[in-house]
Formats: sequence, structure tokens, C-alpha cells
Amino acid sequence: MRKAGNLPPTSDTVKAAREAAFTPARHAPRARPAIGRDATVPGVGPTLAFAAGMRPSLRCAATVFVLALPLAACVLAPVEKPTAQVRQVSLGTASYTSLLGELDLDVQNPNGFGLPLSSIEWQLTIGGARAVTGSAELSQTIPAKGAAPIATTLRVDLRQAVDVATALSRGARDYRLDARLHFATRFGDLAVDLQHQGSLASAGGLLGALDDVRW
Repeated sequence: MRKAGNLPPTSDTVKAAREAAFTPARHAPRARPAIGRDATVPGVGPTLAFAAGMRPSLRCAATVFVLALPLAACVLAPVEKPTAQVRQVSLGTASYTSLLGELDLDVQNPNGFGLPLSSIEWQLTIGGARAVTGSAELSQTIPAKGAAPIATTLRVDLRQAVDVATALSRGARDYRLDARLHFATRFGDLAVDLQHQGSLASAGGLLGALDDVRW
């Protein structure tokens, strides 16, 4: 009778041994780094750890987005309207072709960037006479958070100025001014309306000159 330790291997034993020899060892799955708002990396905070776990393309897009925020805020910020006050209106000289005067303004810019003043349209009424109109092209920038004096010539064709000349010859000095200032902005034209009533600062010998002009 054979001893149990010396029994020959059975077919099942041999099969199991062969399968064990040719079966690769199974390893536990490799743990992925934690990605998320609460992830941490030694030496950095949760936010940097989150960025470290992102793909390079996502990190680049996030960086561009963060850097673009201040620029977008600047571009999208609304443009505040400037304000203007009339210092004086005067009429100085008359010729055979035109009646000349001057409009003096103080313009304030509340924005954090300069605003170019491109033109002024105006309408002037003196002593209740029929209004005369005109315009002037300008090229002056109002500084950021600042003010600038503006002086522009009022040029009136004498064919429009008969009623004004008549009112002046009667001693009229009260006037009404309606003006529109045009500013060039990155969003296009910005118009600011201005109304003012006052008394002419000076006629500058205008009445004597008007007597010599044939109407």
C-alpha cells in the first residue's frame, strides 16, 4: 500500500498547475490622482491642485479666460455722457459774406479714457428773431476724468442773418443757444445736447460794421 505523500498527481492536479503557470498575475488598478475642487497636492492649495489635474488644453483655456476678464470689462463698460457749460457767446465782425462770432465752452469728461470731440452743430436765436444755424468741425480730445476749454467760431451766412442783424440794430442782446456736441467713441458717435440762454458778451463794433453792409 502506497503512502499518501507518494501518490501520483491526478489529471486535475496537473491541469490546475499548468493554468497557474500560464496565468499572469493580477494587480490592483492604479489609483488615479484626485481631480476636483477638494484635491490637494503637496505644497500647493486646492485651486492649484485642481489646475494641475486638468489637461494642458483646458489649463490654457482657463488661463486665457481669466486674463481676458479685465479687458472684457473695460471694453463692455458703458460710455458716460460728457457735460458742457457755456462760458460766453459773442459776435465780433461782419463782412459782405458772413457774420462771425465765437462760442466758448467748458467740457467735462467723466470717463476713465479720453473722448475726442469731433464737431458741434448749433442754432442761435437773438432777441426772438428767426434762428440761424451752423456747424463746426473740431479735433480736440477731452482728457480722462478731466475738463477742457473749447472755443469755436460761429459763422453765419449773411443771407440767413438779416433778422439777427435787425434785432441787433434794435439793441437786442439776449440769446438762446441750442447745440449738439459729437464725440467719437469705440461704439460710434456719441451726441450730447446743450441748451443755454444768456446775454451776448460783446458786439465788438458789429453794429457799425452792419451799417456798412448792404442787405
